[in-house]
Amino acid sequence: MWAKSGGLDLIDLGNDFFVVRLFNEDDYWYVLEGGPWMLFDHYLTIRRWTPDFNPFGVSINKIVAWVRLPDLPIEYYDKRFLGTVGDQIGKTLKVDMNTANQSRGKFARLCVEIDLNKPLDAKYLVNGQNYFIEYEGLHMVCFNCGKFGHVNKGCMQAGPTTSAQTEKENA
Repeated sequence: MWAKSGGLDLIDLGNDFFVVRLFNEDDYWYVLEGGPWMLFDHYLTIRRWTPDFNPFGVSINKIVAWVRLPDLPIEYYDKRFLGTVGDQIGKTLKVDMNTANQSRGKFARLCVEIDLNKPLDAKYLVNGQNYFIEYEGLHMVCFNCGKFGHVNKGCMQAGPTTSAQTEKENA
C-alpha cells in the first residue's frame, strides 16, 4: 500500500512502535502526507524519525483523524466554512473531496489533527443550532469528560449521563 514506486523495510522497535524505511522519496511523502492511515479501523500514528527515540518513554498526544459532521445543511458545505469548524475541533488538514464537491449530503467529512490531551468536543454550534461531531476510528471517547481512552461508563469524572449521550456513545 505504501511502497508504490520502491521497496520498504519494517523494523519492530517494541511497544507497538515500528520504523518504516522507504526506498523511494515519492513513497515517503505519500505516506507522510497522504493519511490518515487506518488498520482494522484503528489509526496508525505517522511521524518523522527523531534521534534518540525511545518507544518505551514516549506518549502519543496528537493524532490525525477523520471527523464527520452529520446533518449539516448543504449550504454550509464550503471549504472555508468547514475549515473554520474543523479548527474548533482541532487543526483542519483537509476536507474530503466528496464533501468539497457537495456530492455527499448526509455528512461533511474533515481530516483534523486532534490533541488527545484536551477534551474532545461532542458538538458544535452553527447559527444557534447544535450539531454532533462523529470521530471515525476513535472507539474510546468519553463525552462526560471529553477525553480519549475510555467511555462514559468508565469515567472517573462521571456525573449522570443522559440518554442522548448514551445513545450517541453506542451509535
